Amino acid sequence: FVRFVTAGAEAPDTAVRALPVMSQRTQQRVEAFQTSADLPETTRLTEIIAAADPTRDAVVDETGTTLTYGDLFARADQIGAALQSNGAVAGSVVALCLSRRCDLPAAFVPINPNDPADRRTHMLAESGAVLTICDDTTRDTASESDLPCIDLSELSGERTLVPARGHLAYVIFTSGSTGTPKGVAVSHGALAHLHAAVMQDDPMTPQDCLISGFESTFDVFVRDVALTLASGARLVLAQPRNLLQPGYYGQLVREHGATWLQLTPT
Repeated sequence: FVRFVTAGAEAPDTAVRALPVMSQRTQQRVEAFQTSADLPETTRLTEIIAAADPTRDAVVDETGTTLTYGDLFARADQIGAALQSNGAVAGSVVALCLSRRCDLPAAFVPINPNDPADRRTHMLAESGAVLTICDDTTRDTASESDLPCIDLSELSGERTLVPARGHLAYVIFTSGSTGTPKGVAVSHGALAHLHAAVMQDDPMTPQDCLISGFESTFDVFVRDVALTLASGARLVLAQPRNLLQPGYYGQLVREHGATWLQLTPT
């Protein structure tokens, strides 16, 4: 910010779009990453995650339910098969209307079942979702739309569809606090680059454990999931509603031996 304001004061005739917004050090790091961290055309985060030890714990929820990486791969196959049998193809957008459990698959757009109905309806229409994935606690909410609904408790089969790096991975919506929520589309390749960039500065190992307390509709939640699972580490799903309870996260850190915890400044 200081550099931006200083540059504008020193050259008042310069167009705003031409003023520097990053420090020189940050600019050099961005340019270095763009030239040195190019990923192979075939690399997707799903491929990186697939290399994890299938016997290690991958996701833990607050009920104590744990999925190993092997469980996660099998569940992904079941969901992928169900999506394909319902007409989804690479790049199709699928809405996730799920409770905060391990069962968190085509591209996805997270739908918070506790959001106002108008927001959920707008996100489904704006994202172009063709299906909704729900569970036994969100079935009624998901059924409010006209989209076909897949219940996670009724899955079987194996997927055959493999997305390319250029295919859409997910759509995330802004809060809408300054107007209508706007969707941002992110590709599989961009998600893989995000992981590569984070690993340059803050590498995570299979021995790490990250606690995520963000709603699935918040973009940082996607980073939590991507970073943790692509590192072969363990992801603990905390309840966002307990965020302000004194001692809540401290207890989780001690209970799970967590080494990572991401929180907003507020």
